[in-house]
Amino acid sequence: MADGKPEFRNGTEAEDELDVRLRPQPTQLVLTLVSAWWLYVPVFAWCGLGLGLGWTFSSVATQQVVAPARAGEASGVVLTCLVTLGAVALAGAASAVGSLTPHHGPEAAYDAVLRTGGAVVLTASVLVLLVRRWLAARGLVPSLSVGAGG
Repeated sequence: MADGKPEFRNGTEAEDELDVRLRPQPTQLVLTLVSAWWLYVPVFAWCGLGLGLGWTFSSVATQQVVAPARAGEASGVVLTCLVTLGAVALAGAASAVGSLTPHHGPEAAYDAVLRTGGAVVLTASVLVLLVRRWLAARGLVPSLSVGAGG
């Protein structure tokens, strides 16, 4: 850390010009509005794309801020966190569906759980984007905007 700012390994002007802007996609909310069976395939594909990109970017971002000798360790910690959070979310969703089903039926219970989860994910995504922009404006993290490199 030179002059109080964190140093970023492998940070290049070309990477800054990639303009990697992750915008939240409300695909989980769209899933609750789909009624035709053939629409499930593209909606699930879009959800899978979002999951895959999120997983990939979190691994790459983690390896960018740790020493090369500790990249494997950091990758393992990220993997453990993601899998654990996924398991806790699945257990919570199963519990919610189980408690809602006797009162509202299975379809309404699934829709309510998916809508609530989608709203939480969408809110968290927007919050992450805002915090990232705030940190970049203060020079604490490198900007991802086109032409911001230097």
